Amino acid sequence: MADNVEYQIFVGSKDSQFMEELVGEQELIRVISGYFERKGIDFSLTTMKGGYYYETGWFDTEDTLCISIIGVSETDILQIAGSISMFMNQECTMIVKLPLKNII
Repeated sequence: MADNVEYQIFVGSKDSQFMEELVGEQELIRVISGYFERKGIDFSLTTMKGGYYYETGWFDTEDTLCISIIGVSETDILQIAGSISMFMNQECTMIVKLPLKNII
């Protein structure tokens, strides 16, 4: 377990081929929450706006989810992010790895 590391997975809501939202925010939250519940993985979700330059050079803003996860391996994070990216048909998904500090 990686209890001293937080991973954040950022995933946009627009399909990379159709350039529009095919899966609504609430449906995506429901699917992601159900997945983590079945796997017994602690997580939190934050919704936000994000901007992204596509490989074509086109820039767009979209609704974005940030999924924060503590206590899983980097290999698991890569697999989770890949599955979410494939489900949402994303050109890419961003993963951030942050060290945690004990304040107590």
